[in-house]
Amino acid sequence: GNFSLRKYHKPVLVYDIEDDKVRYSLWEEEILERFGLKNVDGWDHTENVAFCPDWMQGEDDDDLDDIDLDDDL
Repeated sequence: GNFSLRKYHKPVLVYDIEDDKVRYSLWEEEILERFGLKNVDGWDHTENVAFCPDWMQGEDDDDLDDIDLDDDL
């Protein structure tokens, strides 16, 4: 999906990961501060977690990218 960031003064990405899906929306920072994250309702987009950046997935001990193949002492 395309976002028009110009319509936001201070955009904030709000996302939730459930199984292999990432649901997310962009919110105006002022609205989040006024109403709080607990009142965020609904999601604008859903993506497979495979298409999302690694930082969304948090720290994963089983992540193959972290294995150092040169470290064969």
